[in-house]
Parts: sequence; C-alpha cells; structure tokens
Amino acid sequence: MEEYYLLRYIYSGDEEIIREAKEHFDTSKWEKWHYAVMIESGSPFFENADQIDREIREGLRREFFYLNLNTRQSLLLFEDVYCDYKLIVNQIWLILRRKYAARFFFAISRKFDGYKALPGILSQLEQQMEERFYHPEKMVFTTDEEGALSKNSEIQDSMLIEKIAEDVSRKDTDNLWAHFALFKEKYSSGFRYSAMYVKFVFSSMIQELYTEEQFAESHDLSSAITRLYKAEEIDEILQIAEENIREYVKFINESMSELRMEIQKVKDYIQRHCTEEVSPEMLSDKVHLSVGFLCFIFKKETGMSIARYMKVCRMEKARQELESPGKSVEEAAKEAGFKNAEYFRTAVYQYTGKYPEEFA
Repeated sequence: MEEYYLLRYIYSGDEEIIREAKEHFDTSKWEKWHYAVMIESGSPFFENADQIDREIREGLRREFFYLNLNTRQSLLLFEDVYCDYKLIVNQIWLILRRKYAARFFFAISRKFDGYKALPGILSQLEQQMEERFYHPEKMVFTTDEEGALSKNSEIQDSMLIEKIAEDVSRKDTDNLWAHFALFKEKYSSGFRYSAMYVKFVFSSMIQELYTEEQFAESHDLSSAITRLYKAEEIDEILQIAEENIREYVKFINESMSELRMEIQKVKDYIQRHCTEEVSPEMLSDKVHLSVGFLCFIFKKETGMSIARYMKVCRMEKARQELESPGKSVEEAAKEAGFKNAEYFRTAVYQYTGKYPEEFA
C-alpha cells in the first residue's frame, strides 16, 4: 500500500494523496528521507528480479526504502545525511555485478528534506540518468558538476562551455540561458581578465551555437566572430553573445513544430507496442534523433520520461485486460506483455491500488 500511495504522489505532487495515505498508515518515516538513488538497467531487469531489494539491503547492511518504478528503473530512498553516496553506489554495483549480467547505471540526488521534495527529485534523477546517452562511458551521475560551476572559477569556463555544448546538442534553450547567465555574472566586471581572453571565451561559446547545422546554414558565424573581436567594451561583448543566443533560440522555437510531429510518432508507436519491450534506442532509430535528445524533448513535450510514459501505456493496457469479462489474471498479464506473474501483480497494485484478482 505504501508503494501505491508513494508512486501516485511522486508522479503528481498532489498533497491530497498524502492526506489519504495517512488514513491507512504512518507516513512519518517519509519525512526522514534525505537522498535518493535511481538504478537503471539497459534491459527489463527488474521484472524478473523479485529479491533485488533484499539482496541490496543484505549487501549494504543499511536500511532504505525500495520502490520499483518500472521494468528498467528502481528507486532507493535513504535517511542518512552524512554519507558518501558514491561509495554506496559503488557497493550496490558490486553486489549486482556478482550475480547479474545486466549493465547498470546510477543517479544520485541532491540532498532533500522529506517526501515533499520527491516529485522534483524524481524529475532531476530522470534528467541525470539521460546523461548516460551522452556519456556512455560513465556509470554514476550526480549533481556535483553543476555545483562546481558556481564554486570553482578556475574550471568554470571549460565546464560551462561543455555544458553549453550539451545544451545545443539537446536544443535545451532554458539551460542555455541559465549557463550563459553564469558567464555573464562572472565577466560583467571584466577587470580581472584580459580583453583577448574574454573575447576568446565568448567566441568559443558562440561557436558552440553554430554546431547546430541548420542554424549554421542560415547564419554567418564568421561575421559574428569578427564583430565580437572588434568589440572594445565588455558590455558590447556580452551584448553580441546574447544576440547570437537570441537568434539561436528563435531558430529552435521555429523548428519545434516538426519536432512535435516526431514526438507524436513516438507516442503513437509506444501506444501500439506497449506490450513489447521498447527501448529509447529503438525509438530514436525510428525518428532519426539521437537518444539523448529524444529523451529530453519527449519529456519537455509530454511532461513524462519515455520510461514513465511506457509504463503508463502498459498499465492502462493491463487495466483494460483485467476489466475484460471472463479474462483470467494469467491471460491479462500475458496480453499486457508481462512475463512474470508476481511482478504483474505488484505492478497492478502499485498503479491502481487493487490486486488483479479484485478486478474480476
């Protein structure tokens, strides 16, 4: 029952769900959570891993709340504040590697205080996890780098340029503006840096915008760089950089209608094939978009990650099958694409608050 209410709250943020939950059990322990770890597998690992929470708990020798999100993702919620969660994640990986051949990825949340933060925390973890499509060599994703952007001026420029490059590859205009604002804050005074270095930094930033091929075809990079290097005041340099970003954002906004058509194709495909194992990589091939960009733009347009959308479609299919007259639970599970009957039973309860037998 806890899983049912918690999932509903995490996905909706509706406080009425918490009030309803308190009528059934004590939710005070939810207030004690401070960190979350998302585990993701490249395959539907969690459908056939009934004892995974027990195995991790025994290996770590510490308590946490285990919440399965879908066949590829699970969430661990911890109470410890003063703890190195990278070490914990490394230990979890060792525990899983000893027994399972699947590949795993981990996202570690920022510190938070209690359940009220969980809807935002889940969204943050989903976004962090999507980094694996841009950095396939990495296994653990944290918020450390973003924090370093505002704390360590010695590495800030290279990290910010790297972040802006990622923003452009995803067409993430919101984060592009946020990262430019950090540059602007640092260089507005300008007196600590040579004029040539400042021009170099902002010309590097502008050049990242032009890695978007269609934007580069309709705009003159050489002219923008020449104008930048002729500027004499820091305010003029910042203005030129900002104008280029505005042009880029305008271009992206105008091209969004075509992207929305591609996202609709993905949604339609998921709905038609919700009983099958559909991966983001498979979907990206169908619409000829990079996996990372597809994941980003899909969530921006639908408000859901691809994994969450697939789960909703499959669970609605499961509900329809269970409500069909004369259909057994086993038949409903098979029709909805579930291979593991116990996992089907748990998933139905977490999604609907009812066990499959109660639909008869």
